[in-house]
Amino acid sequence: MIDDFSDYTKEQLIAALQNEYVYLIHDDFDPEEDMSAEEHLESIKSLTLESIKEEILESIEADNDNQDDGDSISVSDYMNRWLY
Repeated sequence: MIDDFSDYTKEQLIAALQNEYVYLIHDDFDPEEDMSAEEHLESIKSLTLESIKEEILESIEADNDNQDDGDSISVSDYMNRWLY
C-alpha cells in the first residue's frame, strides 16, 4: 500500500492521531490501562516522523480489517476524518 503523507505536516499528523485517541477513550477510558489525553499527546510528540506515519498506517490497517471488501480507507480518508 503506497500512501501519500506529503500533503501533511508532522503537526497535522500528530493532531489527527491525537483526535482519534481522544475519540477512542471518550466512552471507554480505563485509567489503569490507558494514557490520559495529555500523556498520549506528549508520547506522540516525542515520536519521529516515520514512527508517526507507522502509527497512522497501523490505525488505517485496523480500520480496513473491519471494512467490507473494496471499502478500504486511505491516508487521505484518515486525515479527513481525524484532522479537524
